[in-house]
Amino acid sequence: MRGPHRHITGLLRDTGGAVALEFAVVFLICLALTLGMLDGALAYFQWMRTDKALQEGIRTAVVSDYVLTDLGTFDCHDSSTADWGASCSGSTVKVPTSVCVSDAGAVTCTCTANCGGGVDFSNVNNAAFGAIVTRMQVYNPNLTADNLTVTYTDVGLGFAGRPGGAVPAVTLSIRNFPYDFYVLNGLFNLPQLNMPAMSTTLTGEDQSSG
Repeated sequence: MRGPHRHITGLLRDTGGAVALEFAVVFLICLALTLGMLDGALAYFQWMRTDKALQEGIRTAVVSDYVLTDLGTFDCHDSSTADWGASCSGSTVKVPTSVCVSDAGAVTCTCTANCGGGVDFSNVNNAAFGAIVTRMQVYNPNLTADNLTVTYTDVGLGFAGRPGGAVPAVTLSIRNFPYDFYVLNGLFNLPQLNMPAMSTTLTGEDQSSG
């Protein structure tokens, strides 16, 4: 009568299911790699859509009303450094660096540099901000107002004495824009990741206050 150890030894020597086991392991690895490449391609597609949305958004921003309304009447005139008709590049009165964001649909603008010049930062044009977002959503419908930052900065362009004559640079930036791994997140419960920071800048062209 055989002892129990003979059954165990025989089981260990049995390689009949080795191929199936190896296939299952290799198959799972290949499946994960394939799904990972699929998610990577979808992420790249989302990034390209967002990049195109930024290009269209900045074109809209530089030919539309200012989000910060008072920039439409801002004047760099300063008799000691930039008298009537002089270039704004030499004036001590600079376009304030203005950062405008949306939080749950409410747009606010704050000053981070060159604050002054009679600009009221509570005077915000929500419709102008919304028009930029609407144009961007044509190319990436997943974008919302809360994902966009509009920044105005002084670049020394324009002429003193002409209302709205100071021409700022306009920068659009994407913030807190999440990307969900559609496939891998379901399999491995991956955390939500935000897309890398993206921004684009153009000089204001034909903007106004109203």
